[in-house]
Amino acid sequence: MRSLIVLLTMFTLAHPIWTADMQIPGDSQFIAIDLTTISFPTTRGVEPTPFIVWHDNIMDYYRSWIMTLDDETGMQFGEKLEIPLPVDHIPVDVLWVHHIRISPVRGVEPSPFHLFSDFYIFTYPVSWGLDGTPMAGAVFVFPPVVTPDMYGYATCMSEMPGEEFTDGMPRLCVGTDEGFVILMMNTFPGELLFDQVLSMADVPVIDLEPIPQYGYIALGVLTNNMIYGLDLDPEVKDGGERDRWLQMFILHDPRLTNLTDFDIFGVKDAQVPSPVQTVRMILADGSSDLALASISAQQIESETLDIDIDTRIEDIRLIGTGSLLIIPADSSKAIYDPAYSQDYGSSGCEVDITDTINDGCAYETFCGDANSDDATNIADAVYLINYIFKGGPEPDPLCIGDANGDGPINVADAVYLINYIFKGGPAPAGDCCL
Repeated sequence: MRSLIVLLTMFTLAHPIWTADMQIPGDSQFIAIDLTTISFPTTRGVEPTPFIVWHDNIMDYYRSWIMTLDDETGMQFGEKLEIPLPVDHIPVDVLWVHHIRISPVRGVEPSPFHLFSDFYIFTYPVSWGLDGTPMAGAVFVFPPVVTPDMYGYATCMSEMPGEEFTDGMPRLCVGTDEGFVILMMNTFPGELLFDQVLSMADVPVIDLEPIPQYGYIALGVLTNNMIYGLDLDPEVKDGGERDRWLQMFILHDPRLTNLTDFDIFGVKDAQVPSPVQTVRMILADGSSDLALASISAQQIESETLDIDIDTRIEDIRLIGTGSLLIIPADSSKAIYDPAYSQDYGSSGCEVDITDTINDGCAYETFCGDANSDDATNIADAVYLINYIFKGGPEPDPLCIGDANGDGPINVADAVYLINYIFKGGPAPAGDCCL
């Protein structure tokens, strides 16, 4: 086994924290994004954390950002963490990894992985200060297990949690510009070992995403303008032979466009609990039209997607779900939409999180007005009950459902409204979305 290389002294991999008001070069290109949610040590609970790689076109160097955003407004907490990247590697993708262990002494928690075109992978532990400022630890390097002359250059990556494999070990999946998907196995000492390679087509693999299904987790591979669902570890056949992977379905976008990215809503690394459920996804094609689509949890055949179109102002190249994180087609900035909904699309408010202004979405809302009809009455209590207990639509933005001002949106807010409306109880809080 290769020993895990720990780089502590390379000045190009130092990890200073640059403040949020640093002047950003005017001629920059944002090239990769990912989004996860974290809890930093305040009472605010879970917040989204974008992870962005960008390129200074004038000075010709790459850096990555991690920041913490308010999940209701998109406003930045604390300062950005800015990581200089090595000058002799070209980053092609970033990923918040939840299952790959980077150190025997650490548990598994989200770690920011940088994938470079030559298959080098850099990562480091991240913690958060009381104000939400990210802080980085020592850099780890996973040496490449393959080289570009074997399968082409790396283009994208994803992870598979392990429960879909017989051995239960998580894998890191890397796509290439020659149409291959390479699976690397994570071992206990914190190494990545070559597991297998899948040949998809003679066209680049654009994106990889796990697709939670009923009974397994598929690897979604965007290539040749289609999404291929792969069951990577199918059961042994009657004859005793075992296929290393099995194509389960192909998803077609009915638009005559070239897909540039896709992502999955909700939990990506857990099997859905029921065969009647659907998996929601979003697709970008470089235009201003985003496609929202659903597939069956038991999808096993080719399908032309039934899509809903959500038209944005700008053309979009890259997307990340949670609330929507996007990079426009001109790659000039990264935008966060804090109230994006997988059912209703855009919220009408977006925040440029790459400029020097710590702005946010200012919603004109009434706390307790859960159904957004500009009135606070029994209909709002019913709306909250349907949302909490029956899977009904959530308040938009979610914070306006917090009638009692305690943070969470739960049945206590519906009870609070009923007491206010019928029993003369205290009025809804006035700062639910602050």
